[in-house]
Amino acid sequence: HLRALSGGPVYVSDSPEVTNIEMLWPLMFRDGQLVRCDDVGVPTEDCLLVDAVQARVPLKVQNRAGHAGVLGVFAVSPGPESVTGALRPTDVRGLQGDSFAVWSHALRQGRCLQAKEDWPVRLPPTTSQVFVIVPIQNGFAPIGIVDKLVSPKTISFWRHRDDEVRLLLIEGGLFVAHAARTPRMVRVEGKSVPFTHDGGWLQVHVAGNEASVD
Repeated sequence: HLRALSGGPVYVSDSPEVTNIEMLWPLMFRDGQLVRCDDVGVPTEDCLLVDAVQARVPLKVQNRAGHAGVLGVFAVSPGPESVTGALRPTDVRGLQGDSFAVWSHALRQGRCLQAKEDWPVRLPPTTSQVFVIVPIQNGFAPIGIVDKLVSPKTISFWRHRDDEVRLLLIEGGLFVAHAARTPRMVRVEGKSVPFTHDGGWLQVHVAGNEASVD
């Protein structure tokens, strides 16, 4: 998870015959290109003067992916006990907006939070989680293809016009977005496809790379 947040290259030292490719797919596209954040991953402000080992709180690392944020929380304290803390959209430096769609890769679910609203977390020892934080605009916030940890980088273009959202994806997979209302239709490459919309969260399996939400 720290590699995904770093914004830098990822090195694999295992020989090809023992490399676990399933661990690498969340970090890269099918052509081998890394799905990278825009900046350098750095600790959040509330972690700068706290020893996460001694205080038994999560170490939080933040980065940007376009207009979205990517936040990792890490349990670095030794011992068998879990660590508890919270994350909030303002943990990501420079993120603009008042309300945000926050997606947990670990839980495979999302929440809508105000800028300073907390999402409590509990981490078992030596574990970590990654969250994607996207500003909600006109009731819509695209998370991206959630098969990739830096999900917003799977979207090369999107726009909201009238009652339609059009997106261009780098590759297909499970697309997730927050949508305030249930779409009338979701089309991929011009063809209507099935989707789910539960609790304000839209999910659709995208086989192509051009999608529209009506």
